[in-house]
Amino acid sequence: MRHLLSCVSFCGFLALAGGGPAWAQAPDAGGAAGGQANTDADFEAGFHLGNLLPDQIDGVTEIMGLGGVRAGMLIAPQTYTEAGLIMGNGEGQKWKNIHLDIRMDIPVESLVGLAYAGADMTYYSGIDTSDKVIFGGHVGGGVQAQVSGSIWFRGDMKFGFSPGTSLYFGFGLMWRLGGGGAGAGGG
Repeated sequence: MRHLLSCVSFCGFLALAGGGPAWAQAPDAGGAAGGQANTDADFEAGFHLGNLLPDQIDGVTEIMGLGGVRAGMLIAPQTYTEAGLIMGNGEGQKWKNIHLDIRMDIPVESLVGLAYAGADMTYYSGIDTSDKVIFGGHVGGGVQAQVSGSIWFRGDMKFGFSPGTSLYFGFGLMWRLGGGGAGAGGG
């Protein structure tokens, strides 16, 4: 299973890095100018799968497949607060991470780039180590592409610090609901 997740994550990364598949999109009803993506949904929720690459984390030395859920709420134009849970285990290791972020969306043509920073609470245990709860933080970025209607594909790279350092690559789907779009309300 770990190798399958690694393969899926790697293929998703290649698709995003190389331009990947392009999804045809009709302009939004609000008339967003210049083919801009429909952004600023009031609420969003989704799931993701990916790999954690740990470094200097006591007892956690192997790449680990993780999965999680996240939800976000619009707090200002193109700015969201997000909360999520990422968890998994393998190779004698356990990882559970709860995070809270502030995210900025950056529309570029039909894609939406994103940058975020936030706080983490991580519950983990490694090989021959006891369970630990550590508070830390993270910064990250990614890209979203509208698949159809309110469904978006999202790819993330999240750099965490404390415990040790870690890099999480994740890919998943988001449902963006409510509100207008980039051009709603006569924009």
